[in-house]
Amino acid sequence: MKIGVEEKIWAGSTIIGVKPGGFLLVHNDFNLMEGLHRRINVLLYLNEEWEESWQGHLEMWDRNNTRVVQRIPPLFNRMSVFTVTDDAFHGHPEPLHSPQGHNRYALQIVYYTREAPPSNNSPRAGDRRGSLASVV
Repeated sequence: MKIGVEEKIWAGSTIIGVKPGGFLLVHNDFNLMEGLHRRINVLLYLNEEWEESWQGHLEMWDRNNTRVVQRIPPLFNRMSVFTVTDDAFHGHPEPLHSPQGHNRYALQIVYYTREAPPSNNSPRAGDRRGSLASVV
C-alpha cells in the first residue's frame, strides 16, 4: 500500500484480553468507518510464558471460510500483520485452556486511509494476500 504524505490516515489501538475459556469466532473485520477504509491489522502478543497447549492461536482461514490455512500461537513479542479484506477470515475459535490468571493479551493496531483499496477491498482472483498473516 502506498500512502502519500498528503493522504490522511488514521490509526487506532486497543489491548484485547481474553480470559481462560474465552474465544473469538472466525470473522472478517468491518472495512469502512466514517468514510475511512480499514486497511491493515497489527497484533502484538503480550503473553509471557504462554504455552502452546493453552490454545489461543490466531487462525487465518481461506477466502471461502471453510478451512484453516495458517495458525499462529500468541507467543510473547510475536507480531502478526494482515490486510483487511472482505474475505480475510480470522479468529481464535478454540476456547483457551490456560489456567486462571493467564489471560491472552494482544495489542491491536488498525490503520485506515481515505483511499479505497484496489478492487473494492477484495483481493484479485488467485491473490491470497487477504488470507495469510505475516509473522515477525
